[in-house]
Amino acid sequence: MAGKTITEKVDDLAKLTATLNESVKTLKERVDRLEDRSLEATKANNELDKGLSQATKDMERLEKKLDEVLYRRWDLVKAVMLLVLGGLVTVAAQFASTIVQRTAGTPSRGARPPG
Repeated sequence: MAGKTITEKVDDLAKLTATLNESVKTLKERVDRLEDRSLEATKANNELDKGLSQATKDMERLEKKLDEVLYRRWDLVKAVMLLVLGGLVTVAAQFASTIVQRTAGTPSRGARPPG
């Protein structure tokens, strides 16, 4: 079996060069696609960062409003408690006044004097 001639070797090298060129072309296309995907991923990441930032601001605003609502509710509870307490004090004062009047012998407002 004789060795390859120079023409055969050149043909083999040409085929290998074509194969390598095709592989390089394929690799360049893949790199380009990866760069495009990387750019898209970066844009998506930036949008997510903006959304997260907005959500954080919204959450802080809602927490502040919740604090305000709870404070207002506490003010309402205090007002109702004062109203009830004032009513109890009024009833107690009226009751005490009635007892004092009865024990002192003074007729109450609605009572008729005897006779």
